[in-house]
Amino acid sequence: MNEEPEANECEVLSSNLSFDDNVNIQGLGAIVNDASNVFLYTFSSTSGGVIHAVNKSNNQTIDLITSLGAVNGIALDGTHIYWLEYDVDSGEGKVSRILKDGTGNVEILAEGFPSMPDGTQSAYNVFFPNGLALDDNFLYWGEEVGGGAIRKIAKTGGAVEDIDRGAGFKIMSMTVDDNNIYIIDANENGKITSINKDNGVQTVLTNGFASSQAFSNLELDDNKLYWTEITNNGNAYSFDLSDNSLIIIKTGLTTPRSIFTNTLNIFIAAGNGIFQINKTTGAETDLVCSNLVPFTITIDDRFVYIVDNPTGTNGQLLKKEYQ
Repeated sequence: MNEEPEANECEVLSSNLSFDDNVNIQGLGAIVNDASNVFLYTFSSTSGGVIHAVNKSNNQTIDLITSLGAVNGIALDGTHIYWLEYDVDSGEGKVSRILKDGTGNVEILAEGFPSMPDGTQSAYNVFFPNGLALDDNFLYWGEEVGGGAIRKIAKTGGAVEDIDRGAGFKIMSMTVDDNNIYIIDANENGKITSINKDNGVQTVLTNGFASSQAFSNLELDDNKLYWTEITNNGNAYSFDLSDNSLIIIKTGLTTPRSIFTNTLNIFIAAGNGIFQINKTTGAETDLVCSNLVPFTITIDDRFVYIVDNPTGTNGQLLKKEYQ
């Protein structure tokens, strides 16, 4: 039986996670959860990438998938975990899935770049993929090469399709609703664009809000988009799709890498705190624990789950209850 942590402490769910200082891998520390497990991506120069599954009830940690390359996105549905993977040297990518309980084999839905008849590799299948999102039927991701592309594949596999290509996308993250794909583009000092799923029509929603080209996940909740700019003095933003208003939620954040929402609150993970912000009143609560430098987070209806210290072999996954 786990001991209850003190009021200002977090409960450690898993420790000795290896990151080997590879913090330049964009998807490092990617973390998602469902009702039973927390899924976390780590990377070691000796063993490669690993997606761990940590049981919420007993804290048992298993290595769900091992010997991966760089992973730039993980996502869940009711049965599977999906991820984007690429080789850091060649850029050759894969889109894969496995049952969340770890049974069965990894299914590679798309991979590689086939050679053209003239020996070139200008026609590729998956290359430096980034920004995974999913709906009931499809997986979506972005690629910078070939003028930038928004791509999709059925969740069960099949042909990779281009929704749009050649618009110069530099996609950092994305999310979807029933009709559109929403992307954070690093171009133009930060740009949020919607792309119609059916016809590829683009609408620039807002741009010019950033001073860098590094951004967090893109969260969609109650007709609003949420994201952060990952700098030493970063901001958290929201954009209302109903009236096109851009709001700075919070300033002065140290490398904020994650933002999530629930019905009442916004949660932001930054090097200087984990901030719970009431959507209505703006009241803030700092959820950070002592001796903790938050890296990424995910939330459920009771806890925030925190990745700490992704700069060596003593990384941790922790949790803290919020109000």
